[in-house]
Amino acid sequence: MSVNSGSVDETSADLPVVHAFVLGGTISMTKGPTGVAPGLSGKEVFANIAGMETTAKVVLHDFRKLPGASLRLDDIYELALLITETLDGDAAGVVVVQGTDTIEEVAFCLDLLIQTSKPIVVTGAMRSPAAPGPDGDANLSGAVVTAASAIDFGGVVVVLGDEIHAARLVSKSHSTKPSAFASPASGPMGTIIEGAVIAPLALRNRGPHVAARPVRESASVPVVVIGLDDDGLGLTAGNLADGLVIETMGVGHIPSWLVEPISEIAKRIPVVMCSRTRSGPTLTATYAFPGSEQDLLRAGVIAAGSLTSMKARLLLLLLLRSGADHARIIRTFSEMQ
Repeated sequence: MSVNSGSVDETSADLPVVHAFVLGGTISMTKGPTGVAPGLSGKEVFANIAGMETTAKVVLHDFRKLPGASLRLDDIYELALLITETLDGDAAGVVVVQGTDTIEEVAFCLDLLIQTSKPIVVTGAMRSPAAPGPDGDANLSGAVVTAASAIDFGGVVVVLGDEIHAARLVSKSHSTKPSAFASPASGPMGTIIEGAVIAPLALRNRGPHVAARPVRESASVPVVVIGLDDDGLGLTAGNLADGLVIETMGVGHIPSWLVEPISEIAKRIPVVMCSRTRSGPTLTATYAFPGSEQDLLRAGVIAAGSLTSMKARLLLLLLLRSGADHARIIRTFSEMQ
């Protein structure tokens, strides 16, 4: 692998070009007196990847140097435009390197904001370079191999631990394990074995597209979790919000006494329901008791299907900032089913 900052090495002219945007995160962290923090440049992050001289020439972009939790949506808008511009040029694919705290969110946003058949791969590390058994180099290697593969995965993918996951389906399922990323509904789309991509699965339909240039500077979409004997106090978050996501019980159920206040909120702003199980869909036509999914749909609540609340919130945020009206919001969530 040939690594350069902002330019291509002509000595590896026959290799596919992969552009890597480094945002920071655990993979770039160095040890200080009290713990680790982002400190490495993109060149330093990629310095120790061995055995890839015949895979790709990597062009590095030091985009941010932040922990994943401190990225803003405006950072992702800017990144999406840069990636689009890059893919219109010489790039065979793109790798985004960032903190794992928000990998599933950033990958999902990029999936919505960018239309391309070229691979966009998001990766990071669960262990910093200063920790025993760091996983960053192996994840970078797998990400570059995937980005250079020219495979159309049907959307943005996340690569860690030699597994390839669809951005729409992947979740961070553990706070510390190197095997933290999983796709509960489907399993991984593919794997990386002996430096090659084995991808037996691809997404059947490319997801909806949302404009990468927002027309609104900001929007507020809180997430409210509904629980046993819920007094509805959390729903007051919708009073000052532009939209609301509610995590319902099971397949879309809430206490019967909360239907009316949620119905009132849905008259003012879009309200989206997800399952608090974070795996499996909300239903539309199975249960008919007060507080059931049918009750909520009649009250004007939008079903998120299999989207987690995290991803439903982001989709609603991006739609609101794009200037989408209520009909467009309903249609887009329906397209995600």
